[in-house]
Amino acid sequence: MKAHSIRAHVTSLSAKYSARSSTEGAARPREENRLQSDLTALAASQRADLASSLRDLQLEHVDLVLARHTIVGARIEGIGPILEHRLASKGVRTARDVTFGNISGISGVGTQKQAALRRWRDRVQAIADRSKPTNLPSHVDSSIRQKYATRESDLSHRRREVQRNRNNLNARLAAEEKSERVSLETQLKNEEEKARNDETAIEQKYADRESELLTQIKSQEMPRDRDLQLIRSNYIAQREAFVAQRAQDEKAFNNEVASITQRFAREFGRIAAVLKEEEGIKALIQNTLNEMTTISRKVARVESEAAEIAQKLSKYSGITLRAYVAEVLGKSNSVSI
Repeated sequence: MKAHSIRAHVTSLSAKYSARSSTEGAARPREENRLQSDLTALAASQRADLASSLRDLQLEHVDLVLARHTIVGARIEGIGPILEHRLASKGVRTARDVTFGNISGISGVGTQKQAALRRWRDRVQAIADRSKPTNLPSHVDSSIRQKYATRESDLSHRRREVQRNRNNLNARLAAEEKSERVSLETQLKNEEEKARNDETAIEQKYADRESELLTQIKSQEMPRDRDLQLIRSNYIAQREAFVAQRAQDEKAFNNEVASITQRFAREFGRIAAVLKEEEGIKALIQNTLNEMTTISRKVARVESEAAEIAQKLSKYSGITLRAYVAEVLGKSNSVSI
């Protein structure tokens, strides 16, 4: 049995034996309760029998006391010898005979005399009640108790037997559970010990195999390590050469960038000067254009004036200058050249 199965079995033991106790001992609690109920009922019956016997004894005592007290000689108020004789003829001779039915309808015994008879009877009743026994005679009490003792003893014996059987069952089940638990725990301990030993053996087996494999790997790795070392050395040398070449290339590139930057700066300065000069030329041209425009305007004006003059001259092409001047000045009659 595997260790985990044994653990599960050990865990279920309590539930298993609890179920067995409930199943095998199911009838015993009911039987024990029934016997206890019978004992309780028997004790109640005994108490009721004793109380009934005492009550009967007390009633008998009271009846005897009432029977011993006769009406004759009792000196009851209003009851003389004639009425005593008449009552006796009707069967009313003692205190026990004084009842409502017995004394009603007797000639000469009216309401007051009936009341007197009842008061006398009550006094006798009180005497009887005070003297009545409070306990049964010992032989009667013993006889009654003995009647119930056998039955009580039988029920008690049967109840003890049921309790003993229940305790024996519980003890037997507890012993079986303990024995099975000890057995299972021993099996579990052996299984766990076996598992540990197997685990140790497996670990040792694989440790030896691992050591063997490591030895083989190391023997195979030595040439490979040399090859790796050579490759690593070649790689380092190539890398260093590449780094040196890259440094030279970067230096040449930086120098070229610096030269280009300087040339660009010079060209930019020259372009700036040219642009500045172009701005001056543009301004000069603009001024020249402005002057030419002004001159053109002046030329146009002059041409216009010349045309106007020519037109005017055309009118006077046949006259002398002197006449023209005179006409222009409006002094043709007064001016002389």
